Amino acid sequence: MNQLLHYLYNCNKKKVWILYLGFITVSFILFSYMVGSSKRILPVKQETTLILFTVLIVMAVFSIFLLTISSFKKMINNSMIRYTAIPAKKYLYANIVFCTLMLILLAVISLIFLELFSWYLSEFLKVEDIEKPIGNLHSYGLAHHFFSIFLWIVELTSLLTSIIFISVIIKIFNVKHGMRKILFLVFFVIFAVIYGMLMDFVAKIGSSILSIKYVGLMNKEGYFDTSFYPGDGLNIFSLCFEGLLIFLLVSMTAYIIDKKLEV
Repeated sequence: MNQLLHYLYNCNKKKVWILYLGFITVSFILFSYMVGSSKRILPVKQETTLILFTVLIVMAVFSIFLLTISSFKKMINNSMIRYTAIPAKKYLYANIVFCTLMLILLAVISLIFLELFSWYLSEFLKVEDIEKPIGNLHSYGLAHHFFSIFLWIVELTSLLTSIIFISVIIKIFNVKHGMRKILFLVFFVIFAVIYGMLMDFVAKIGSSILSIKYVGLMNKEGYFDTSFYPGDGLNIFSLCFEGLLIFLLVSMTAYIIDKKLEV
């Protein structure tokens, strides 16, 4: 596993550094834009900064996904690696761990800037002058922030494994490249609908059977209460189900690569 992670880092070293340095640079520019030369920070400036920063995070996550998927394709098609008889499951887990580490680092950097934004506003503005989204972030503690990061990592890991699984499934079909893109979109929409229905069902069943109301991170309905994770219907049961789904998708994808595909 360590050798595969080292291989992934060496292959993507320049892209990784460009991604993080670019993200930090643009984040500093946004912070400078919000602060400006005046202590009077208008609500429009706060909203614009928060929206642009959110877009920046989404773009960075998308770049990490593209980097991970591209690295996975190169890895399973690299004959020097494939002839070592390492099972495909290790390739998958190496890519997932690599992606997870990158997402965690991105999340920590983002959290630092969010705390910087909210701290500056709380120091120089009255409570009523601070926009609600930023004020809410400042009111939550670090435990909620880190737990939100954890939930986002699980969510994004599930999305990544789903994308890889669908991509490998499509490779079984002997169709042209353009048709593969159409099939991917169709399969992805179908998978997303089924996944959403299952998660909603598990969350409702779990909350009715056993309601876990830990005051620090749960609300009165037994669902997770986090700072910047938007999932209102997520509880311990749906989280366990999501972890199980990731494991099953990795196992099925590895089986298809080892038994059904010629790489």
